[in-house]
Amino acid sequence: MKRLDEILLARALAFKHDPNEQKLVDAAIDETGLPTITKNICAHLPMPLVDRLENALSVLQMSKREFITDALIDSLDRYDAIMSEYGVWEEYERKHGPQAEEAA
Repeated sequence: MKRLDEILLARALAFKHDPNEQKLVDAAIDETGLPTITKNICAHLPMPLVDRLENALSVLQMSKREFITDALIDSLDRYDAIMSEYGVWEEYERKHGPQAEEAA
């Protein structure tokens, strides 16, 4: 990629993903706790993975909350697409009944 393309891409993405918006959300959650709209999810992770995460967060200047939220959204979108593409929900419903999908 040429230097100008890299600069334009960086600026365009910085505009699209304004980090100040997320920082305001993080601050509001930290101050109020907002127990009705968020849930704390804890997981024990291997230290090499945690080290990679913390290094990436440092470079990207992102919060753990923001990074993990984006990663989960992306993963769940991919999950939904695969489940639909391969007809998993239809098979699940055939085996377990029509209400099984709603509970899942």
